[in-house]
Amino acid sequence: MEKRKDGEDVGPALGALAIFLGLTAYGWWQLGEAGRLAWLAAVGHAEGYGPVPSDILAQLEWLAVNRLRGMEGMAVLLMLAALAGVIEGNARREAEVLSGFGLRPLMTGRVLALVWTGCLGLYFIAPLPLPYVGVSVLLTVLLGVAAYKLARGLRRVH
Repeated sequence: MEKRKDGEDVGPALGALAIFLGLTAYGWWQLGEAGRLAWLAAVGHAEGYGPVPSDILAQLEWLAVNRLRGMEGMAVLLMLAALAGVIEGNARREAEVLSGFGLRPLMTGRVLALVWTGCLGLYFIAPLPLPYVGVSVLLTVLLGVAAYKLARGLRRVH
């Protein structure tokens, strides 16, 4: 197990994320060629993408490239949500008179950051037609709250 400098173990969180994304990829593989083409054709039709390639690696690249184009519009929104979360979390921590080390907000922030990473990975590889506005709102809220909780739970150094 890999340990960070402060002695905390980061292996279980990364392992959970790897298992989640691995199971999603396994489900994609188990769809079969006809199933994948049907799902991707539905995604391409619903979201206005071009024709679906027939090779599985080309299909993954096609989906990731098209979803990445959608993420370009969300990038500024996600950066603003993270910045607002950090600023508000620091302000809340400074406002508390006896604030020191907030374990509960810190752990909640870590879990939400892990959930955000999993949702982002799932958005790129899930062969489902996903609503752009719903995905952007979900990712923005998760990132903003995770940044807020992480900033609020950090140690105060005097």
